[in-house]
Amino acid sequence: MVTHTMDGVLNEVTGTIHRSEPGTAEPRATCGVTYHLDVGRLSEMSVERATADHDARKCGRCFEDGHGY
Repeated sequence: MVTHTMDGVLNEVTGTIHRSEPGTAEPRATCGVTYHLDVGRLSEMSVERATADHDARKCGRCFEDGHGY
């Protein structure tokens, strides 16, 4: 069984994980909510790691099973 990890962007201030915008030089979310944020407060990591290790919530705009925004 092959497991694929999804890249995400963790907003460290709100504790919310977003889908990562492909092709950007800086960590940015596909929903656009991170464009006004300081990239120093954003971390790129797998969604699985963010939810397990950082107790992050999934963004409702980026994920069907997410909440908020």
